[in-house]
Amino acid sequence: MLKVFSRQYSKYTKLKTMLKNNLISFTDQTFPGVNELFSSPPKKDGREKWLDFTTKFWHCECVSGLSQREFTERYRKWCKRNGYKFSDTKAEEIYFASAGHVSVMPKCEMTKNLVTQAISQLNSINESIAFVAGEMSKLAAQLPEYGIVMDFYGVGEVLGSQLIAEIGDIYRYQKKSSLVRFAGLWKTALGSSTAEKKSPNKALRT
Repeated sequence: MLKVFSRQYSKYTKLKTMLKNNLISFTDQTFPGVNELFSSPPKKDGREKWLDFTTKFWHCECVSGLSQREFTERYRKWCKRNGYKFSDTKAEEIYFASAGHVSVMPKCEMTKNLVTQAISQLNSINESIAFVAGEMSKLAAQLPEYGIVMDFYGVGEVLGSQLIAEIGDIYRYQKKSSLVRFAGLWKTALGSSTAEKKSPNKALRT
């Protein structure tokens, strides 16, 4: 079952990349750079701040059409309502980032529908990814090899769960180096530089 979740996680992340690129192709024409304004990590349910923000302020004119004071107050209320930390500095940054754009797509209901539908699709896949990641972690934590794999340098809960799913019985590897090599977590020297090698297992390649 863990391997099924792992493979599904990989499929969902590929779909997420496609949906995210699709959304950015829209926001580049409505609110250029909005996807780069926020660096907050996703919430446990998969929600991302820039997506929640763009759902409300889907066009740069939704911000620049207000006075700075009006936008700051609306942003303050939005942060409180959605559980995000408010910052006057961030509000100022967003306001000035919204100015000076000549949008290809007009601020109209049709454009709003295109953007918000693209956001809805991305939110949906983010929610699915968060659910699958949580289930993977629960299943992996029940296995005896969980502690060994999680001790690998650079391995977090998701990657650790995927490694366990693909590796199977780790005790068939007589040496730790063999296991690390299979997982693609080892490095090889190339002259004065180093390069990470990829796992021979296709499901573990990124």
